[in-house]
Amino acid sequence: TPDFTPSPSADAAMPSAPLTAPLLGQRLASRASALPPSEQELESFSWKARRQTVEEVSLAFWELLEEDFAKINALSGSVLKRLIANVAIFEEETKKGRSSIRRASNSVDSIAKSMRDFSALSSVSHVKPVYVECVQLKAFVRVNYEGVRKIVKKWDKASGEAPKQKEIVSRLAKEPFSSTDAAAVNSLIQTLESLFPGHVEQLREAAKAGPDEGDSFPRWTPFALSVAAAVAIYLLPIFTATDDADADAAGRQHRCLCLLLSVVLLWLTEALPYFATALFVPPLVVLCDVVPPRAGEGRPEVTTRVIAAMFGTPIILQVLAGLIAAALVARCEVELRAAIVMQRLLGHRPQAFLLSLMMLGLFMSCLISNVTAPILLISVMTPLLHDLPSSCRYTRAVLLGLAFSCNLGGMLTPISAPQNAVSMAALQSFDRSIGFGQWMLLAVPIALVGTVACWLLLLFMLRPDDVAQLPEPRKPNSTLKLTHYIMLGAVLTTIVLWALLSWPPLRAVFGEPALVGLLLLVVAFGSGFLTKDDFNSVSWHLLALIAGGNTLGLAVKESGLLTAIASGLTGSLDVSSPWILTLQLTAAVFGLSVVVSHTVAAIVIMPLVASIGMEVGAP
Repeated sequence: TPDFTPSPSADAAMPSAPLTAPLLGQRLASRASALPPSEQELESFSWKARRQTVEEVSLAFWELLEEDFAKINALSGSVLKRLIANVAIFEEETKKGRSSIRRASNSVDSIAKSMRDFSALSSVSHVKPVYVECVQLKAFVRVNYEGVRKIVKKWDKASGEAPKQKEIVSRLAKEPFSSTDAAAVNSLIQTLESLFPGHVEQLREAAKAGPDEGDSFPRWTPFALSVAAAVAIYLLPIFTATDDADADAAGRQHRCLCLLLSVVLLWLTEALPYFATALFVPPLVVLCDVVPPRAGEGRPEVTTRVIAAMFGTPIILQVLAGLIAAALVARCEVELRAAIVMQRLLGHRPQAFLLSLMMLGLFMSCLISNVTAPILLISVMTPLLHDLPSSCRYTRAVLLGLAFSCNLGGMLTPISAPQNAVSMAALQSFDRSIGFGQWMLLAVPIALVGTVACWLLLLFMLRPDDVAQLPEPRKPNSTLKLTHYIMLGAVLTTIVLWALLSWPPLRAVFGEPALVGLLLLVVAFGSGFLTKDDFNSVSWHLLALIAGGNTLGLAVKESGLLTAIASGLTGSLDVSSPWILTLQLTAAVFGLSVVVSHTVAAIVIMPLVASIGMEVGAP
């Protein structure tokens, strides 16, 4: 059972050990240890004495249950009191911060100070501990509710007395911790999310991770391992040269190989956060003199070219537009409304509901990325799954089905997953491209067939036939208004334009998909539907990761390392048929993606795949 250990404060005296429902069983065993425990000893008692012993144990059980109710209510109430006070402070200070900005004089210093104060207040680091504790209190209430209910159920079976579970369940519904406290903590969570809408995803991730124990970066052992591996590669005579010009090129290739290995190891070991490693790439590229200068270029010009390569590709803006489209769809609660419709149509047919849910995951991953989609859908399904038994096979099928379908949904568009954007950037570095519509024509049939195959496999392997009727999901927080329909229409229009942009008349007007994405940003923020907080909460770490991959790709290509590796591999691969070559490269990418993340595998492999394709004339 997960422990709930809220941080101590002056307002509440915390117990020395976390209070959870299973402690009831431990203390009951201790209380009853003085009673005759064995069946042989009980046989020596008369019927009356034996009956008296059972009554004593029963009395001890209900006394302990009453004690637990009192302790759970006391702990829940004291923690809730402190949380209410903290949230009230956030509400008050947020109002003051916003009003101070409005009241600020025309002085630049005055306005800047007010905005700095408000930004500091709105920082997620201040909100995170309170939000995490609210979520923990919610889990604490749920765990103890279920724990008491199951303990009483087992008592009914073991004691032979009249069943008391229904009575206790009715009692639980009236206890403060499971009624007023549960409602209050849910309200606090909603209040925090409404006060800091730009940080909702970060707060939820923090709640999953648990209490913040401090940053664990950098991890010095894997960091040292990465540096040592780069030094070891540098000392090996891998590249040879016959003259000074070749020596200079071979030296750059050698240094680039060391850099590539060290960066990959930093990603694999997570010695630094992914995005920090990506931002470390441009300084390493320049300091290691990996990119050769062009005619008339010095170190400043090379540095400018390296930094420009980070965000110099339109795919970055297209990914940014995709993230904003995801925010618009999430704000309209499309996934929740779709789940409600599906439940009303297919709630009495759980297997068909599972397939429709997987198709919804596939579609939502296309719209809002395959990282955000499962988080939103699982939050929608969680109340339904909580009403099912813990051993329910259908619950496992739902979770696995969402995982599989959202992974497949990440294939649907060039921006629905980071590895797709990395692949597009690798291809664009060779002046080749794949249109949005071309990508979808290939990916949609594969993803649809794969989703149906996964559904059939789940039905065969798990046999999720232990649920006859699904409960209805929670209702949306608000009704759709005209502005919501306009924003959804803008998202749909953007996707359609992206898909049809390979059509020459449209391409002559817009040129690049990134331009269409920028128009979506103007509509979303210019209308006021999304705010500056929403813009600040964009997954900039993802964009930084892609930018670092772009710079790494430039270094590998400009140094000549990519050509050297591609030429070497081309001789060992079967290039007689592009289909056989594709099969071999797919197997290599598949093997690497099993042990590392898809994004890291794409950053490392896709430039090489594009180069090999160019070498054999099949880009």
